Amino acid sequence: VVTNVGGVNETLKSTDQVGVVYVAVPAVDQQRALQFLLQHAFSDHAWLLDPSITGRLSASGVLEEVRQLQARHLNSLLNPDRIQRLVEAEEVSGKGSFGSWDFMQQLRKGIWTELQSGSSTRIGAVRRNLQRSYLERMAALLNSTEMSTPRRGPSVNPALSDVQALVKGQLYELKSDLQKALKLTKDAPMKYHLQDCLDRIELALDVD
Repeated sequence: VVTNVGGVNETLKSTDQVGVVYVAVPAVDQQRALQFLLQHAFSDHAWLLDPSITGRLSASGVLEEVRQLQARHLNSLLNPDRIQRLVEAEEVSGKGSFGSWDFMQQLRKGIWTELQSGSSTRIGAVRRNLQRSYLERMAALLNSTEMSTPRRGPSVNPALSDVQALVKGQLYELKSDLQKALKLTKDAPMKYHLQDCLDRIELALDVD
């Protein structure tokens, strides 16, 4: 029986069976899984806010419910143990593995696709909430020294691993993208959102 443990396939064996127990999931499969989540779990689907449905459920709160669901999946992806497994798989398996930098880069670009088009594309409320949840999680990783509690293997301290260096790198790249987008947009609410995100990044990076 093969069990997936966050980017690693686990095949339990008896003492008389040959072969390794843990093997990294092929890079192409991990990339497909990430793109699936970006397309279906993190995109701004109009059906989520269908008034013919939401109007039957409650007077308000649908945006917050969607935000909480998306944040739950996002936090699971941005888990220090998961990131460390990608770092280790890249070091052990070498080229061809789905590395930590590839994962962090693709996730950031997927969450912030509106900034990649080179124009001031409007960002809807669902996406704005998702992007703030992303920044909240990245700040938590950047400023955390708490040991993780992995299902397998030793605990990971974000401050003593590659986790915080990867987070810093993504925040610096995102900061540059936000600054460029801020110069292009003429929409006031959009400017407020972009500037707020920049302020959040500055605050996260400034904490000693």
